[in-house]
Amino acid sequence: MKDLDLGNDWLRLAERYRQMTESELAMLAREPRKLTDAAQQILAGELSRRGLKIEPEPVEELPPLPPEPDVEGSSDGDDSPYKEDRALVEVCTVWSLRDAYQVQTLLDRAGIPFYIGPENCNWC
Repeated sequence: MKDLDLGNDWLRLAERYRQMTESELAMLAREPRKLTDAAQQILAGELSRRGLKIEPEPVEELPPLPPEPDVEGSSDGDDSPYKEDRALVEVCTVWSLRDAYQVQTLLDRAGIPFYIGPENCNWC
């Protein structure tokens, strides 16, 4: 029964995209990451059917990361009594973007400052 619902949703969305103007489709196509996988597939099919080629807008450049503190601690100076407490430590290694988001969420909720480095980052 669930497959029937998915099929109906697919058809309903395909019909909705068929009724959209080219400019409306272009707006959707420029931000594909806001669409589900199914919606992206249906949109691609509609664009192909109409013979439209729309390039997605370039992703915004993120601001540069702040400089990393040296291995010994922070850049507050060598006389800081918290120098040892501020030293970076490796908590874990993650193998996917999803896992990285989970670690980020856990540390955020615990109020623990953290830094996720780009070392060997395949998704960056």
